[in-house]
Amino acid sequence: APFSMEWESSGSGVSFDDAEANKRIVEPSFPLTIPAEFGEGESELKGDLVVYYCEAEAQSLCLIERVRVTAPFSVAEGGQQELLVSHIIPEPTE
Repeated sequence: APFSMEWESSGSGVSFDDAEANKRIVEPSFPLTIPAEFGEGESELKGDLVVYYCEAEAQSLCLIERVRVTAPFSVAEGGQQELLVSHIIPEPTE
């Protein structure tokens, strides 16, 4: 099943191509990179992700992880041109 993501931002700190920020990917390669343009100001990045993953030893056991990310940030002149958002998917418990 495909991985899907939908990102949006408020404020003037970041903008990106909707086609890159809102899509489905079959067999994604992590970490994911989304090209963006940064401008000065305050913003809040919001993302909704749906991750399908299968257990390595029993690939017939597949799980779904739904993730909502909210990341407020500030962009200043001379600042870093990369925003890293990280999430760890928990291992299944018996």
